[in-house]
Amino acid sequence: LDPKRIRIRLISSTPRILAGLPEQLSKDVHAYLEKLGIEIYCNELVTEVRKTEVITKSGKTFPAIATVWAGGIKAPDFLARMGLETNKLNQIVVNECLQSTLDSNIYAIGDCAAAHWYGQEPDVLVPPRAQAAHQEAGLLAKNIVGILKGRPLRPYRYRDFGSLVSLGKNQALGTLLGPGRSRLKVQGVLARLMYWSLHQRHLIAIHGYLRTSLKLLSNLIARPAIPRIKLH
Repeated sequence: LDPKRIRIRLISSTPRILAGLPEQLSKDVHAYLEKLGIEIYCNELVTEVRKTEVITKSGKTFPAIATVWAGGIKAPDFLARMGLETNKLNQIVVNECLQSTLDSNIYAIGDCAAAHWYGQEPDVLVPPRAQAAHQEAGLLAKNIVGILKGRPLRPYRYRDFGSLVSLGKNQALGTLLGPGRSRLKVQGVLARLMYWSLHQRHLIAIHGYLRTSLKLLSNLIARPAIPRIKLH
């Protein structure tokens, strides 16, 4: 692909890209993408995608021969029909123990749960991120065991350990939680290695050490035959 013959536009309905991540990280990613020649348009809500163009609510038209749609987080529609309290994204509203507000026997975690981020403003929810779902799953597992043993439920308190954004084969940007809850900025190969290791931790949590190791080995063997870009 010749960069001189291709224009890439990133259109976002939010005031900034990566709105769910820290503002400084969002600015750093924005600057890096612009350095690569990517055009970024914020506060532009896409209302229609045609065969050769994308149209926004403000009336702007962007010519496009290929459009990649990333619609964000929204829970399945059937959750709103279950008789439980849900928000506009069909997420089940839960209390501090991850129980649905209308039925304490039903729990929700991950992207389908609207959990309040305690310590923040009243209307701020826990962000739909992997580390949040991982923490919720761990707490819920302990609470289920506690219920069977007659122990009281433990409340959920989200802890933000930082954010990592992958921007290519050897580039990543991120912020990590440092001493005294300060933020440490990481970038380049170090951030990319940290992003890779975090991904492997998630795989280990799901598949275990043996299957994850075998998968990693098979990927290394097959890498020379895998195309760098795959379009469906």
